[in-house]
Amino acid sequence: MRIKPVSVVITIFIVVFGGIVIANAAGFWNTKNSKEPRRFSEGKFEGIYDPSDIRGSYSFGEISDLFDVPLEDLAYAFGIEGFRSPADFECRELETVYEGSKNSGTEIGTASVRLFVAYYTGLPFEPEAGTYLPLQAYEILTTKVSGITQERLDHLKGIVLEVPKPDQNAAEHSEEKSSTDYYIKGSTTFRDLISLGLEKEDIEALIDMEIEDIDQKIKDFCDSNNISFGPIKQMLEENLKR
Repeated sequence: MRIKPVSVVITIFIVVFGGIVIANAAGFWNTKNSKEPRRFSEGKFEGIYDPSDIRGSYSFGEISDLFDVPLEDLAYAFGIEGFRSPADFECRELETVYEGSKNSGTEIGTASVRLFVAYYTGLPFEPEAGTYLPLQAYEILTTKVSGITQERLDHLKGIVLEVPKPDQNAAEHSEEKSSTDYYIKGSTTFRDLISLGLEKEDIEALIDMEIEDIDQKIKDFCDSNNISFGPIKQMLEENLKR
């Protein structure tokens, strides 16, 4: 039986666009490149955004909208309330504007924002070791947040730093420095690298291995696959600087 060209065209049209309609109705088709952290999948917080998925590329304005944390509280907590555009300030810029703290081994960065947001909202969160907060963040959490647990209050007392407020001039150059001066640590995950601009496929091509969990620490990945962390760390850092 010979199929007419017109019939073939109609069939393709129905299959392609019909599939899009079905996918859109099911919520799988999304043409927008929106920033949206993963959500809790179970328990009483099911469906709520997970603060542990806040990435370095997220701006304070986006975090304020996603987690319903007032921008003024977020900006004050990290000392940037006097900046020209706190809403556009990105989490990864904290490593640059608090560079002095980072050099002393007490880094204030994206992990600090994750912790602050989790404690501000009362959402579940497992803090990473070596995560610190500026004193003003502690002030916000202890004066404006009701119902914070004693366990979290005790934890806060051990991670508060009295550091000078960041210089806006440093912030203006932070985007450039964050991509060229980034150093991979034992706690760095593949997701951290992706937030800095490396694609998952590019990382896999560099290490010549498949990444099954982007939230896994790079060092743990190396250890579990019996490969040396040092050379992998150096290679990934060099690609971040390009």
